[in-house]
Amino acid sequence: MNDSLLDVLKAIAKDTLPYEATVPFLEVQSRAAVLALFRGQSFLDSEVLLILRSKHLSVHAGEVAFPGGGMEMLDMSNPVQTALRECFEEVGIPASAVQALGVLPMLPTLSGKALVDPVIAIHEAPAETGLILDGHEVSAAEWVSVRALKETRKLELRTVPSGEFAFPYFQWKEEKMWGLTAMIFDLILRRYDRLF
Repeated sequence: MNDSLLDVLKAIAKDTLPYEATVPFLEVQSRAAVLALFRGQSFLDSEVLLILRSKHLSVHAGEVAFPGGGMEMLDMSNPVQTALRECFEEVGIPASAVQALGVLPMLPTLSGKALVDPVIAIHEAPAETGLILDGHEVSAAEWVSVRALKETRKLELRTVPSGEFAFPYFQWKEEKMWGLTAMIFDLILRRYDRLF
């Protein structure tokens, strides 16, 4: 199988390997989508875009995340549209510079109150597109080495409404990437390891 980033991400998006740990859907109050956006030539040598959410936000403040957010009426319940719109709003990457390759299984947030659709995508014009941060929602954004992030993987026992589970987490500089973002990234890595 070809190991180009595009081919690998397409295969990962189509694979059926499930999440290792998740929480039950409790009282779902909202829908959202995130964009797992990669750039580069091959998967392990690629980079993934991470943001640090502003500390003053009422939800997920100060957390490492993929660009993303809540579905709005204009998205017409389309997770790809939501993820692309949110990515543009948060870091200034236009939809025309992104190729969406698929949507991973829907995942509840750790509170179980929101359902999130992870969209996997490739950045098609990385040299032409700088990051323009929305200072209200995002305090930092960076393209992070997939290989370096993968090497920081650890498991941590966490108690959620449905019990205690071992959840993955990753280290980005001084910040811990955990929760939903870590579960999505971990699934992408496990699918890669299984397929390639």
